[in-house]
Amino acid sequence: RGIDVLALDRTALRPVRRSGSRRRGRVRGFGLSVDDGFDTVRPGQRLRLQIAVFGRGGPADVQVTLPPELVDVRPPRGVSFDGATRTVRFAIGRLDGGTDRIVRARVARTARARTQLESIGYVSGAGDPLPLDDRGVDRGVVARRARATSAVATGLCALPSDYTL
Repeated sequence: RGIDVLALDRTALRPVRRSGSRRRGRVRGFGLSVDDGFDTVRPGQRLRLQIAVFGRGGPADVQVTLPPELVDVRPPRGVSFDGATRTVRFAIGRLDGGTDRIVRARVARTARARTQLESIGYVSGAGDPLPLDDRGVDRGVVARRARATSAVATGLCALPSDYTL
């Protein structure tokens, strides 16, 4: 039938320390969130795209690709924008907690209703143990009226419920 456990004396147990096991300490790695604060935007609307990087360690490189419907892109100091590839880039030397950058842009006045807007970003750094949270996405749609993002929605990439390290 298998093994039947009749009694277990936990007082006789002691912790097992195997050689070569990892020491517990600070986890190093990065995560990214991209958010403009709106689910729907109207043509001509000005946006503040928040690119938030969190985690510990460094250095890290951040790259966010913007949709072609976002025009008049104004990155802050220390952030570059390549108009040909529609890519915002910046580097972080050392991170202990979180930091963010605000990129200002405007929705093109010629943007048609129901046009999908998607900004996709990645953060990468050496020795990141969990690369699945290194992606941030902000999705929106062009409509007649703007609507703010619901409190439940986030710009984080959700991990599947069965994901294990």
